[in-house]
This record gives sequence, C-alpha cells and structure tokens, in this order.
Amino acid sequence: MFFFIFFTFIVFADNAKVILKKETVYISKDKIYLGDIADFYNVNDDLFTELSTVYIKRAALPGYSVVVTKENVKNQLNKKYKTIEVLGPSSVKVVTEKVSVETKDIKKTVENYILENMPWKKEDVEIIIKDINENINTIDGNVLLKVRGEKIKGFKGNEIIPVEITVDGKFYRLIPVSALIKVTTDCLVAGQNIKIKETIYDKVILQKRDITYLPDDVITDIEMVKNKVARQAIANGSIILKNMLDTLPAFKRGDTVTVMVRRGGVTVETTGVSMDDGKEGGFVKVKLVTGKIIEGKVNYDGKVIIQ
Repeated sequence: MFFFIFFTFIVFADNAKVILKKETVYISKDKIYLGDIADFYNVNDDLFTELSTVYIKRAALPGYSVVVTKENVKNQLNKKYKTIEVLGPSSVKVVTEKVSVETKDIKKTVENYILENMPWKKEDVEIIIKDINENINTIDGNVLLKVRGEKIKGFKGNEIIPVEITVDGKFYRLIPVSALIKVTTDCLVAGQNIKIKETIYDKVILQKRDITYLPDDVITDIEMVKNKVARQAIANGSIILKNMLDTLPAFKRGDTVTVMVRRGGVTVETTGVSMDDGKEGGFVKVKLVTGKIIEGKVNYDGKVIIQ
C-alpha cells in the first residue's frame, strides 16, 4: 500500500506541469507565490497545495509592477521539484493593486484622537496639523487607521502623533504626523504680588490664558491651592505653576497627632507627639505615649500612617 501511494506521487510529480499565466496578474499582498502566477496540470490535491505556496519573490510597491521570469520560477522549483516542467510565456508581469489613503483621512484620525483624549474643553483648543506630503498608497484590502498614543501626555504644544496603517488586520506602515495643539484655557493667575511663604488661596483668580508652551503643571482648579503657600515670590499676573507652591503643614512639631498602625487587615489607632512639621505625603517621626519613637507617612487628613 505504501509503495502504491509513493509510486502514485512520483508519477504525478514526474508528469506535473506548471503553466505560467499569459496576462498581467494583479495581487493584493507583499509576496508573490507560484499560485498567483501559474496554473497547474496533472497534480493531486496535496501537490497542488504545495506548489501554490512556493515563494517566488517580493511584490512591487502598491501601484507598481514587477516581472517574474520563467527562469526565476524554474530556479525556485528546482530546490524541491526537479522533474516538474514549466511552460508558458518567458515572463509574467505582476501588478500590486493599491488603495490610496488620503491625507485628509490621516489628519482627521489625528484630530479625532486629540479631541477624544485631551483634558481640555473643545472650545479651548486649536489643532494645527502640518502638511503630509502626499497620499499614502497601500496594498488593496480593508484599510484601518489608528493612533499609537501611549507616549502622548500633555496634549499641548508640538506633538508627533504616530498613525498606524493596517491592511486586513496586519500592520502595514507607521506615519508620524506633526501637530501643534494650541491651548487657551482658564488657569490660576496671581491677582496681586504674593510674597514667599504667604498663603495664596485668596490671592489668585481664574483667567483664560495661552498655556500652549508652558510646563504641564499649570493649575486649572482653585481648589488645588487650598492650604498652599508660595515657595517663591510671585508677581501679579503670573500664571501659577505647581512647583511655585508648598503645602502648609498639617501639624507642627510638638503637636499631638493621631497615629494609625496597620498590620495586615488590622488597624490600631493611638496618639503621639510629632517631632517634625508634618506635610501631606511627607514622613515624620512621632513619639508615642509609650515613649517609643516611630516614623510614618502623613495622610491627607493629617493622620500619621504606620505600615
């Protein structure tokens, strides 16, 4: 039985013929296989599948063509199928079909992404997308555009927005798009000259300003400056940045504070005397009623947390 099957395969392989197509061939992929440019004669199903998937060469760029010669096909077949005869024309022209992705669609993809993900109000933003030189040609298929936005943080100023082009679900090309995001929005501004160490909550106003090229720590919510003091002198009319401010201590050295000791799922509350001024998020040493000195982190509510 094995001999019969093996013998049958040899007969098919010995009598098999590859006939190159006479007309120009159109494909929608980046590689050319034998099945794209030829028909097969006297082959069984298994051999047909094998021959169809024999790699010939790279396809041309979308909209362009490449020539496959009979000699090229023979050379590829001789690696495994030395007895198969190749017939037909001396060469086949293979054209890669194209789809043109218009620049307006790329720009719209970038604009929509910015509008959907930025922290600003739509009316506060002007998006200027710099010219893309020309339409982008891709192989024919289901073309999708998507922004890779993992590294986009501030959504203002000059940004390079990478647009990914996929065809039939496979990555095809990445287009870097240069965009200027101009932001004019309400932010905190000094309403008077503010001295160092002064509280600022009652000395600032909300005002619409262009913050396009300012650092990302512009303050847009007046509630964020409660219990804040100026780290430096701030001139009247200056835009307030987070790095200009310090937090008022939640308590001072010598004050009695609440201490919460957390161990696993159990929390024990006690009191102690702070040995340092305590600012939210900072660490302080506390002398407990037992006389033991421990170090903990100051919580938003002024309690010292020991973990």
